[in-house]
Amino acid sequence: MNTEIILSQIQDAIKNPATMHPLDEKRIARLLYEEAKTNGWYGMDEIQSIINNLKPEFSSYSKNRILSIAGVIQLLFDESW
Repeated sequence: MNTEIILSQIQDAIKNPATMHPLDEKRIARLLYEEAKTNGWYGMDEIQSIINNLKPEFSSYSKNRILSIAGVIQLLFDESW
């Protein structure tokens, strides 16, 4: 996983970093799903690194939602193996 590219894509996908809209969540899910599908499994340490490098205007709520979405996608990929 190229964390810099994913970081940039996440920041671009979320329109209001203070409170994520459900459509923002769908964009993040689609982005992370495509990343996992294209490059295989990703680690939660990589996701945590991305979250730690988000712009300061991202709320803890938004960061937790991104982490949660990434975890669910990772679990789904684990189940499919």
